[in-house]
Order: sequence, then C-alpha cells, then structure tokens
Amino acid sequence: MKTSIKCWLTSLLLACASAHAVYPDKPIKIVVAFPPGSSTDIVARSLGQPLSEAMGQPVVIENRPGAGGNIGTAAVARSAPDGYTLLMHSVAYSVNPSLYSKAGYEVGKELVGVAMAAVSPNIIYVHPSVKATSLK
Repeated sequence: MKTSIKCWLTSLLLACASAHAVYPDKPIKIVVAFPPGSSTDIVARSLGQPLSEAMGQPVVIENRPGAGGNIGTAAVARSAPDGYTLLMHSVAYSVNPSLYSKAGYEVGKELVGVAMAAVSPNIIYVHPSVKATSLK
C-alpha cells in the first residue's frame, strides 16, 4: 500500500507542478462521489494524510454522494480547473453516461485522470434459481 501511495502522490505532484509555479498554496479538496464509509471514501481518506504531508497543505475530504456518483462528479467538472479540487470515483465514472441521459459531465472532456488509486474487483451474483454459471 505504501508503494501505491508514493506512486499516486508522485503522479499527482508531477501533474500539478505544470499547473502552478508554486503549487499548492492553499488546501486541496478531494471530492468523493460516494457516501462516508464507502470503499471509495476509505481509499480517499487513506490517501489524504500522506498527500497532505507530501504537499505541505491540508487535504479536505468532501463526500458528495448521489445518482451513482454523478452529483460529486458534476460538481468537480464545474469547479475551477486549477488542480485544487480532485475527484475520487469508481468505475461508475465511465459507465454512468451510458446509464443516465444527463450524467452532468462528459467522460474525457471535462476531467482528466491523474492516477489509479486502487483496484477493486466486481462480482456479479444471481439468484440460485437462475441456472447461469457464466456471464455469457
């Protein structure tokens, strides 16, 4: 985990260094698109303190849940493009525009990926009466 945090922090520092000559000079906000206690929130909070120490600025975690992550994502997409508001999301970021007619953001146009902070497998379950043994 410590190696992943260092890689994530290094990626973030390099990405943000080009945005500001003296970055950061104010607190950084990480918007989590899911509720407190969710796996995405846990990852954000585990990165917040080391990121704060590495950047020399407070890192504030703000949960903006709702609509499968669209509320928090849209808020970050509308924020100033200055590197001080980051988004912590899940795979739903790229899936939601196909599920919601008005997701509130456009994948790849309004936000830029900085780092993959964690990996979590997804499992599909069905009722035992369904005779499926594979997704196919």
